[in-house]
Amino acid sequence: MATDPMQEFFDAEWEAGRFTRPSNALNSLIQNPQSFLRKNPIVNTFDCAAHGQTTAYIRNDNTNAKRTGKVLGRLRYHKAESFNIEQSSGANSYGHTFNVHGVFTGPSNVAPVWYTLGNTGPSVMLTAKLTGCTFVARAGAAAHEVDVTHLQPTAESGRTLNRRLRGGGRAAYGRLKYDYAKRSINVIGVRHNGHWRIWVQRLVKNSHEPRVLGVKRIWPT
Repeated sequence: MATDPMQEFFDAEWEAGRFTRPSNALNSLIQNPQSFLRKNPIVNTFDCAAHGQTTAYIRNDNTNAKRTGKVLGRLRYHKAESFNIEQSSGANSYGHTFNVHGVFTGPSNVAPVWYTLGNTGPSVMLTAKLTGCTFVARAGAAAHEVDVTHLQPTAESGRTLNRRLRGGGRAAYGRLKYDYAKRSINVIGVRHNGHWRIWVQRLVKNSHEPRVLGVKRIWPT
């Protein structure tokens, strides 16, 4: 049986403690999302076709990743591990498949289709990276439930969409908060002890060195 040189390389790096196994990275994300997202850039190519439970795939990206320092911020970057999160189909053998709540990107010129995050199913929520879009969260009908949606500006600008969705107890993270020509935005939700927290990770866009510029919790507000 033929061996996979890349798999052998990663096995050796994991055993030596130089790289983090994808399954361990996922566990770190679930246990302490703020700390993980501050330290590790995520190259997000996840993009589901409809709201619902599905699968995703996380692998160590093995790139020259960077993160900002706690004290000097962007004046000093530190080495970091980056991870790629993508759809499971066609994924490489040296990653880890896991279950997620997937949030579809819908057009903004029709009524939003909301997806409810509750106490059942996976502990992670994923959506496509923001490219001019607005991600919205609001309190659900039951305690600890959160309704979420991801809207692509259609027949309106991204800034207009973001302004329209602000207020009313909602968290609306969109074009008023980021420059999509320069920034790549990940939105990731994690349920811990029955409570959902939703985070935004801001990265330098299209960089050969993925860099974390900042992390912000957008839900609860």
